[in-house]
Amino acid sequence: MKRGFLFFCFCVLSFFYGWNQLITHDGLGLYVEQHPETWAGDSILYGLGSFHELINQDRKALRMYERVVKLYPDSPRGDVAQFGVASSCERLKERQRSMKEYELYKEKYPKGRYIVSVSRNIEVLKGF
Repeated sequence: MKRGFLFFCFCVLSFFYGWNQLITHDGLGLYVEQHPETWAGDSILYGLGSFHELINQDRKALRMYERVVKLYPDSPRGDVAQFGVASSCERLKERQRSMKEYELYKEKYPKGRYIVSVSRNIEVLKGF
């Protein structure tokens, strides 16, 4: 009974340690960056960026979105990743860079799904 409980505790701790290393300490992101030919690498990095954005880790989300834009320029997730870079910069109070990234979005994706939001955000940022 005692051994079974200790084994269970060990398994739970190992799972959370592995999760922490894989997701929050950038293990999976680094792997995909070193192996860009990974199947669905753009989706993995974008998903990690969204996850970090969801838990308010904007610096890590920014790194993931930047990797998508850099490693997979022709990805179907390119426009949302570029928007993620710009909005992450905005949340990190990097207004100049955010403006630059929004302008880059307008240049690269003139018919992108976030073009209306990008135009509005640029106008708001110009007001500051």
